[in-house]
Amino acid sequence: MFLAQSLEPVNDGQWHHVAMTLDAAAGRLALYVDGILNSAVELEKEIEKIVLPITCIGRSGAPDSKPMYLEAGIDEVYLYRRALHPGEVMMLSRPDRESNKGQERELPANKR
Repeated sequence: MFLAQSLEPVNDGQWHHVAMTLDAAAGRLALYVDGILNSAVELEKEIEKIVLPITCIGRSGAPDSKPMYLEAGIDEVYLYRRALHPGEVMMLSRPDRESNKGQERELPANKR
């Protein structure tokens, strides 16, 4: 299990864009809040060949401990086959994307 924790609280009653990227080749897990890098974790073991099934979103805690659950709404979830670059995370976090709601928002094929 990999854990990245926000350095600043986001439970302020406002909507926030939260993104997490896992760059297996670089061994880095990064957490972005509102398009800005908030924290990063350097992973100690080689993860390039590990397949990580996503079993839940909004739950934290080690498998042998009492879980903690997110007390918030989740509006949209996107999964990509690669780690997004910081500029791509920033683009996805922009509030003016709301005008495109309901339209497909894909990255170009060579960027997936």
